[in-house]
Amino acid sequence: MPVDVLAFADWVVETLAGGFAAAGRAATVTREYEVSFDTASMTGLHVNVFPVDYVREGPATRAEDNFDAEVVIVVAERYAVPGGKVPKAWLDERVGVVDQLIYQPLSQITQPLPLSEFWLQDIDVTTVYDLKSLREKKMFWSEIETTFRKLRR
Repeated sequence: MPVDVLAFADWVVETLAGGFAAAGRAATVTREYEVSFDTASMTGLHVNVFPVDYVREGPATRAEDNFDAEVVIVVAERYAVPGGKVPKAWLDERVGVVDQLIYQPLSQITQPLPLSEFWLQDIDVTTVYDLKSLREKKMFWSEIETTFRKLRR
């Protein structure tokens, strides 16, 4: 159901924004339907959360099917210092942010999910960083895919 995937996208935004705030790390965390980064003028770390898919994934039992709500997270930040290469330490810090403030907290969920019959089925960092964005725009770009699942009759 579309409402389920929207509820998860909003929950992911709230969860991540709270985690960034608790860690003292500034970030703009929003739910979007399309990439909203103006790469030429962007400043700071941006986290966009996209409700991507809701799908019947197949039979779980004879009476129930698996139903998935999928959410994708895109993390981007432009290296704003003119000239030269992007320092390895700057990239290392952003890769660490993706791991410590997004992947780890979501993969170790202990609080109730917004729709209690769901559980986290899968979380993958599908792009640690995008080499083309780094080379052409001095942009750190990372993508994380999450799947929340429930049983449905």
